[in-house]
Amino acid sequence: GVKAIALSVDPVESHHKWIEDINETQNTVVNFPIIADADRKVSDLYDLIHPNASDTLTVRSLFVIDPNKKVRLTITYPASTGRNFNEILRVIDSLQLTDNHKVATPGNWQDG
Repeated sequence: GVKAIALSVDPVESHHKWIEDINETQNTVVNFPIIADADRKVSDLYDLIHPNASDTLTVRSLFVIDPNKKVRLTITYPASTGRNFNEILRVIDSLQLTDNHKVATPGNWQDG
């Protein structure tokens, strides 16, 4: 019940190269859309460009938005730090669980 989408300040051509590289090096399949924001309109609107970095170095923010359009989580990573999709999925599982049950999940909690 979750959809992923990415926003990038790079052009679409770069996305095709990234997807090939990610799929090959991470043994996965990127199967979500990446929106090109080459003019930075969206990135500037949401302050996603680090003020002390280059014009194309994003701060790599993640937003989890629920079906009611409520922001449930934001995480911002520095450009030098990799992200882990499994952790994002863990957080989403926790949010969905705690929406339906009066429980709290500890760090490193896994569904099941």
